This record gives sequence, C-alpha cells and structure tokens, in this order.
Amino acid sequence: MRAECPPGMILMDEFERKETLGILTENRKEITTSLNNMPFHCDTLRLKTRKTELEVKLDEIETAISIFSRPKVYIAE
Repeated sequence: MRAECPPGMILMDEFERKETLGILTENRKEITTSLNNMPFHCDTLRLKTRKTELEVKLDEIETAISIFSRPKVYIAE
C-alpha cells in the first residue's frame, strides 16, 4: 500500500475522509440555500459582491467534494 503512495504524502484515514465529505456536503447545502434565498436581480454592489463570494465558495466546495469522493485520498505528511 505504501508503494503506491506519492512521496511526501500519506493515505487519509477512511473515517476522516467520510467525515470531511459529510461536512463539505453540509456546507454545499447551506451555501446553495443562501444563494437561492438571494433576490433574482442583485442591484446593489453589496448583493453582487455577496453573490460572487458565495459562488466562488460553492465552486471550491464542489472541487473539494470531487476530491474527497475518491476511494483513496492522499494528504501531505
């Protein structure tokens, strides 16, 4: 098992991987809810900025979910 692990990395514990995936999924749900509760037209700079921040955060979470959905996740030592 250690032979397939990249140098300087360790295999993430399965329990920790699933726990992280659960947290990410919950965060995605909260951000999606926040985006859905925003007005359809964002007229003010504050609303536009907030919407952009939420969309960027959602993209980051989606990327992280795709990583932690893999059967094996390697993390830095």
